[in-house]
Amino acid sequence: MKEIRKILLGGDIGRGEESLLLKLAKEISLPIFGVRTLMYDDRIDPETGGAKVYMYPAAVSPETYPDDENNYVGACTGKTRNINTDVFRNLGMQLLSDIPAEAVVVIDEIGFFEEDVPEYTNRIFDILKDDHPFLGVIKTRYEDPFLSSVRHFPTISGSILPPAVSAQRFAHLLHRLLFYARNVASRNIQHVCDLALRHRRVARETEPQR
Repeated sequence: MKEIRKILLGGDIGRGEESLLLKLAKEISLPIFGVRTLMYDDRIDPETGGAKVYMYPAAVSPETYPDDENNYVGACTGKTRNINTDVFRNLGMQLLSDIPAEAVVVIDEIGFFEEDVPEYTNRIFDILKDDHPFLGVIKTRYEDPFLSSVRHFPTISGSILPPAVSAQRFAHLLHRLLFYARNVASRNIQHVCDLALRHRRVARETEPQR
């Protein structure tokens, strides 16, 4: 089976990403790290009149996470935007840093809110370059240099899909991503075992003779 390292799905915030994350969580036995965002239609920002968006760790249920200014992303209606860029510099960078080698990275929406936070967008590109299995969702209704660069990043393997991706197609791609993820995990486990054996051998060789 051909491995897929990075899958990028086309979509828009609050329009089905959560179900994709739930599918991933059920299918995979590896740790999930990354970012998810959720729009609340019943929480309106008075400045823009748009629904508020919050950020969460990818593997955490939003119901168990306290919402405040530390995870508030912002809101927008058309070109009127109220964006809390600090959430990307602080919580966002925290969630995308120190990711274990065996983890799958999930970013459930890549959009325009973060485009003016270079440390965060550069971290996304670092993840697209590295060996972590990756599942991302990117806005399809907007076009700018940042989003275009992500969509055409070489490691994406051309797996950009429309928002209404079929369950069968998604399952097929996910299966190939998991195949790669488990191979990565196996290689990492073997590497740790090799290091442990090497350490024991060195310890025995340097142990004082009695």
